Formats: sequence, structure tokens, C-alpha cells
Amino acid sequence: MQLRGIDFGQVFCSSGARNFTGKGWPYHKWLRRLGLLSHENSTLVGKTIDLEGRPGNIKMKEDGLTPQEWFPDCVIVKPFKGVALNAVGLTNPGLDWWINHPDIRAMEKPHLGSFSPKGSTPKERFDEALLFAIKLREAINAGFFRAPFGFQLNLSCPNTKHGQDELLKEAPDLLRALQEADIPIICKFNALVLPETAAQIAEHPCCDAISATNTIPWGKHEQIDWAGLFGVKDASPESSPLARYGGGGLSGKPLLPIAEEWITKIRPLTTKPIMGGGGVLCKKDADRLRNAGADAIEIGSASMLRPWRVQPMINHINNWFAIERRP
Repeated sequence: MQLRGIDFGQVFCSSGARNFTGKGWPYHKWLRRLGLLSHENSTLVGKTIDLEGRPGNIKMKEDGLTPQEWFPDCVIVKPFKGVALNAVGLTNPGLDWWINHPDIRAMEKPHLGSFSPKGSTPKERFDEALLFAIKLREAINAGFFRAPFGFQLNLSCPNTKHGQDELLKEAPDLLRALQEADIPIICKFNALVLPETAAQIAEHPCCDAISATNTIPWGKHEQIDWAGLFGVKDASPESSPLARYGGGGLSGKPLLPIAEEWITKIRPLTTKPIMGGGGVLCKKDADRLRNAGADAIEIGSASMLRPWRVQPMINHINNWFAIERRP
């Protein structure tokens, strides 16, 4: 997938799947040693950051990359059901850390970051996005980075204090602010956003592509059997296993048909490239999103739910895109 002349490839690891710098989470090291996980020939989408950073709900070590606990209580994983629920709360060390991290500066292949503003008001969020973009542009001009990169604008995280509807209304202004960085910007939506609304935002001249779909907030989609998946009485906010953290967001198997339907609906409405993800746990899942109209595939929760399938999926996706490019 080319954006502004930069070839980002056709397979992306969704935001957070490989941590901030691409080296992954502590358990990834052991999976790699056992030959159960590889992300070779895929493109990094770093975990979401904001301007100043925020503690979120995971206690991190001083390196900003390593959780203090192996099993944080704000993440619930059910591998046999193919789902994960998280209320990480956008834990991140901030933009200055990202700009100055040696692993970010040393990257040789195009990659993506992810940004979500945390300000309390529209003006605060706009000002944050603008300063974020200005700092990025200054770092780029100073020659800090070897590889070109873009950023996803996360408009649909379930773990923020401001509502999704607020960010959707502000999206044109946020895009205009981020354009100051002069890099590709991808708008990230979840399936609760009407395809018509997402398409309208996507046609903004400062939006280069769409990422769909993000996690689904607890209890918010009628096609998901919340009670059955987590053994609770209903889908009410207080029934969530992560109610103390606001409910959390769902990723994994139930999102696939929802993402497939959403991409099918938005595809005729926009000419912008679509990065399709959500519940991609095997090769056939990737095929379904490609057939729905996705121009590239994002692999996320498979890294913890089905890690042994990640590299075969990457190879499979790259192969069929290579076949399409043949004369």
C-alpha cells in the first residue's frame, strides 16, 4: 500500500500488537525462541501515544516498554474462545520518548505510529495535535529518523475519557492540525461508526487512508454475545469483567464478520485505501476482508491468541498481493 509515494507494504501489525518499537511484549521473546511467533515481512503500527504521555492502567517499568506484571489485571485473554478484552487506558510514555528512542530512530523500513489526543476540550485536543505534528516535523527536519513513517489518528479507542462522537466531530480539525507534520495520516475507526460518516471523514484531503476496525467497547454491538463469551449475566456496563476500568474493548474472533460487513459497506463510498483488520486469526479470515474490499490487512490479536499462525498469514497475504501485481 503506497501513501504519498511511500511503500508501506500490504500486511500491518495492528497498533499495540508489537508494542511501541516493534520488539514486542515480554512473552513474545519466549514465543519467538520456541518458533511460535514471527512478524517478518510485516509493517509495524506502534502502540498509541499522545503528546505528554499518560499512566493508563498498566504499570510500566522505567524503560516505557515493559509492564511490571506479566498478567496485568486490565487485560483478559480467552484463547480458546479467540477473544481478548482490554482496558489498558492508552498507557504511553509520550511523544518525546518516541522521538528519542534509539529503536525508533534506527528503523530502516517504513512504519506507522498511532496518536490519540487526551485533552479535555476540543481546543485542548486541537492544540495538542498541532504541537504533536510540529514536534514531529522538527524531528524529521533534524534528520532524527532513517525511515519514513506515518501515523494513525485513533478516533475510536474505548479507553479514553472523551466519547468517540466528540472525536468524530473534531476529525477534520485534528487532521488539519496533524497535516503540519507532512506525513501520511490514516484515520482509525471501529464498526460503531457509520460507514457514511467514516467515508465523509476519509475524503478530507489530509486523510490518506482508513484503518478498520478498532476494538468494540464493552456491550456496544448487538452481534456480539458478551454474556456467553465472558460468563456474565448480561452486557450491561457493571457486568463487564473490567467494569472497574470502564468496561474495556473487545478484540478477536467475533469482530471478523462485523469488520467484513463494515468494509463491504464503506468500500463503494470512498476511494481512499482501506487497512482491514478485526478478528483476523487465520488465512481465510484475511481473505474475507480482502474480498470485502480491503487494500491491506492488519493483524492484531492473533499475536497473543494464535501466535503460530501469524507468520503463515503474513506470507499468505504478501503472496496474493504479489500475484495481483504481476503483469
